[in-house]
Amino acid sequence: MYYDPYTPRRHGCLGGLLRTVVLLALRAVLFAVIVCAAVYLVGLYVPAVGAFTSEMLRRAQTMLAEWRFGR
Repeated sequence: MYYDPYTPRRHGCLGGLLRTVVLLALRAVLFAVIVCAAVYLVGLYVPAVGAFTSEMLRRAQTMLAEWRFGR
């Protein structure tokens, strides 16, 4: 049977929306992993980037602890 890529599939509107949301979420996660890995690798060799990254992580942990447990 001939496959026509332009023919709509029969998973309905909700299925198409769910598929789109899942693909966008996967793309966002992949982008975040690549960016985090790049910053980490650059931070290994450039001390200023490593110090900046460490400071941002420390601040994020402090903010999370304050939000979770109160001040």
